[in-house]
Amino acid sequence: MQIRTAKPGETKYDGKGLELIVDANGNRRWILRYRRSDGRRNMVGLGSYPDVSASAARIEAEEIRQKLRQEIDPVEYKKSEKLKQKTAIRGAFKVIAEEWYTHKAKGWAKETARKAREILDDSLFPKLAKKPIAEISSADIKPVLLEIHERAPRLAVKARQYCNQIIGYAIQAGLREDGRELSLKGALPDSTKGHYAAITKSNDLPELLKAIKGIDSIYSKVALLVCLYTASRPGVVAGMRWDELDLENRNGTFQPAA
Repeated sequence: MQIRTAKPGETKYDGKGLELIVDANGNRRWILRYRRSDGRRNMVGLGSYPDVSASAARIEAEEIRQKLRQEIDPVEYKKSEKLKQKTAIRGAFKVIAEEWYTHKAKGWAKETARKAREILDDSLFPKLAKKPIAEISSADIKPVLLEIHERAPRLAVKARQYCNQIIGYAIQAGLREDGRELSLKGALPDSTKGHYAAITKSNDLPELLKAIKGIDSIYSKVALLVCLYTASRPGVVAGMRWDELDLENRNGTFQPAA
């Protein structure tokens, strides 16, 4: 009866911090005021009346008090529960990585998108696909990066960059707590810096040609020979199309390196 007859602006106290607040429009809502473990005061909403009855509000208030005895903050607990529910639907690393890829690929060149796709499919998804995005840690990702580094150091650097961006995307999407970025700086060994090996003397060309012609893959062999004969950049040769070649006149329209 006290709840039903409460007037706008009134507050009804049920004891131990449980209150019913009536706003200016006559709407009634339950709140529980409590003191955090650090001594600061806080409050948590328990819903509106009559959707939440007085008895239901008392039961929930007691459950919260039990959590407080265990030093569990009810506000933080509610946030974590909502995050769990949200991530249960689309929270796997692969799902978020695919969303991130679709978002980023719109502004990428075709070759950049292809390389990113390759890193995801061949290097990251085999080990990380099912990991929960809200829980995945730097310690989960580091061994994957080191494994990539053993076969392709430069690829590992790119994979690390992509992992950081995927986690950042998850935070922005509300699927991971703010501030929980990865800490992967220094996770990879320093690569030995130096010049690429190159043939600088004409006398060494026969050995180079012999090595190229000994490659099993016809695609790699032809690509290297085209690079050698046309002085074109590897990316230009890799993206070369048949309509850019005139085999009868032995001519090509693709752009050679400057």
